[in-house]
Amino acid sequence: MKKNRLSEAEAEYQSELKINPASLSAKYSLGVVSIERSKPEMAVELMRQVLQQQPNSADAHYQLGRAESQLGNTESAISNFSAAVSKSRQSDSETVRQSYYQLAQLYRRAQQPEQSRAALNSFMRLKKQADARQQQKLEDKLKRTLEVQETVP
Repeated sequence: MKKNRLSEAEAEYQSELKINPASLSAKYSLGVVSIERSKPEMAVELMRQVLQQQPNSADAHYQLGRAESQLGNTESAISNFSAAVSKSRQSDSETVRQSYYQLAQLYRRAQQPEQSRAALNSFMRLKKQADARQQQKLEDKLKRTLEVQETVP
């Protein structure tokens, strides 16, 4: 899946589920692949199975929101993206940022401009914070590299 060979990944996850039908990681991964391959019906079913076992999974709510959005189920998608935000343990995670972005789009589509604006503002605030942290990491790495170069004769 990481190499974007989605049909191969799909076959592998399906094989894993034949061997171990209870595998949540295989269900989750197959659900993600299904979303990427525009098979949202399959993804909805798989993510719901994952959420039956792990109802607080922010990532599964996020993926279910993506699948529901592909199906045009705006209210269900909003509900799942909102759950992803509220259930995430990290308020600045990529899942939370992307959930806010998706919420902004869905609220706009649902003609709820105030909610859309609020979600977009949350997304932008978190993105700026993440960008600042990344910039600081790069600056720290550059500083360490320069320090090492100064100590090498």
